[in-house]
Amino acid sequence: MEDNTMFNPTSSAYSEIQPSTTVSYIKDDKISTEKAKKNLYQNRHMVLSTLSCGMGMGLFFASGQQISSAGAYGTIISYLIVGIMIVFMYLSCCELIVNFPGLNILDYSRVFICDSIGYAVSILYCLNQLIVFPLEIISAVLLTESYVSLNNYKGLVVTFYIALIFVFSFLNKKLYVEAEFVLNFAKVLMMIVFIFVAVMQIFGLVGINSPIINKSNNNLVIPGGFNTNPNGLLIKKIISVFITSIFSCSGVEYSAISLSTQEKSKVKKQIKNSSYQIIGRMLVFYVLPFFLIGMLVPYTNQNLMGAVDKDGLPINTYPKSPFALTFELHGIKLLPVIVDVVVILSLLSVSISSVNASAVLLKTMSKNGYLAAFLTKLLQDENKNKNLWANAIAFGFGSMAYLIYLPNYSIIFMYMVSIGGLSTIILWTVICISHIVFRSYLKKNKQNLSQLSYVSPSGIFGSYVAISINVVILCLTFWTSLWPVGSDGISISSFLEVYVGIPLFWFLVLIYKLTQNLYFGHAAQNIQPKQANYIEQYFILDD
Repeated sequence: MEDNTMFNPTSSAYSEIQPSTTVSYIKDDKISTEKAKKNLYQNRHMVLSTLSCGMGMGLFFASGQQISSAGAYGTIISYLIVGIMIVFMYLSCCELIVNFPGLNILDYSRVFICDSIGYAVSILYCLNQLIVFPLEIISAVLLTESYVSLNNYKGLVVTFYIALIFVFSFLNKKLYVEAEFVLNFAKVLMMIVFIFVAVMQIFGLVGINSPIINKSNNNLVIPGGFNTNPNGLLIKKIISVFITSIFSCSGVEYSAISLSTQEKSKVKKQIKNSSYQIIGRMLVFYVLPFFLIGMLVPYTNQNLMGAVDKDGLPINTYPKSPFALTFELHGIKLLPVIVDVVVILSLLSVSISSVNASAVLLKTMSKNGYLAAFLTKLLQDENKNKNLWANAIAFGFGSMAYLIYLPNYSIIFMYMVSIGGLSTIILWTVICISHIVFRSYLKKNKQNLSQLSYVSPSGIFGSYVAISINVVILCLTFWTSLWPVGSDGISISSFLEVYVGIPLFWFLVLIYKLTQNLYFGHAAQNIQPKQANYIEQYFILDD
């Protein structure tokens, strides 16, 4: 039976419905491509997608833990540094996507580095998409709990939210795209309204306790913009929030996918516009809101996620979104409810995207020979349009949301956030390494950059900067996870809670190297030509 391994460039939050996607096949060492027949995404969808991608639990909910840990200034510093890295990574990613339209983002590690790294990146990122589902559900239930006392009925609310996601997951593709557009629009509109009203609050035009009228109400002054409690080094507190910042920004790389289908004359303009949108979104939707929140909500507020008492012990409350607290603490009655409703809708939106993305990722990995034989057979034999087994796996992971009944569910919650953030930083690093390897290939073969359809203006310098930032973040996070804030010695439990994704990544690399010839079937062995030949198969020069 001849091998016919498929690579799907749409292994992303947009699942199988990316605009004009290209599907590549390897058959007898020849690459053929076919364009998807239906362009479901229009420019309005892509603009909103670029602006709102990643705006879910991390930004709207887990950011409370960032503020309570490091203060508003510490949170802003983390987003500024991560934002610089994202811009450089995005430009490198765009160069690869435009010049290698037959590859998806998760294929870069396999093509440019090695197959074992490709396997580990794929598995870890798929795991990230699978656990995002229960993570968003838990957050939605906690926000619901802040308004309605659920007591022993949390399971019913979890079931209700999962049922909603189940229905949306099987919508007509066009309806799904439009539903996603509406939800993204709601998120962006809510952020704009939030900024406008918060500024009015600060100047005393609405609400009470204006920071301008009475400086003692300015929480950036009292208690301050940094968490200066004596229960740990300030630098450690700031470092500890970086992983959550990365998790909150995850998915931005996928806004570049549609560039592979743009006309060559429009590619540079589109990338320039998208780059400005990403920079603008980091400043307007991340940095500015946290500055406003810092003035209006003290980091000592007990309703923030991760709030602790003077002894550093967790306060047993149902956390609230800092965006809702901004209005609630200043006497504005209706807006906190509206904000939380939009946040819950955004959480469900991200859950729906993660279900679709994980289904496509699972099927793609099965075709790449990255899954066990029995699972590969199940995924490849099912009806392509229904993805029944892949969705069953996704909803199986979704049932982890019922862990909210456990008294220490918050620890499991942070494990999930950690895996999500670390899998994202690994993917971003791999993209930049792949860009450097690609440029090295061009130089070795004396090919001029003018032959490329698009050249990153930051060049390999940008990739090196992004890699350096990621490596520094990983090293510093290793330090703060093993010697956590407020601890006098080493804490293995803290290390596993924060850093579990890194040893898991290298464990997957080792597993693949040990078992690829035993358990993963013949597919993985048949798609590993020499790197140079592999690049040549996919590389498309400008005419």
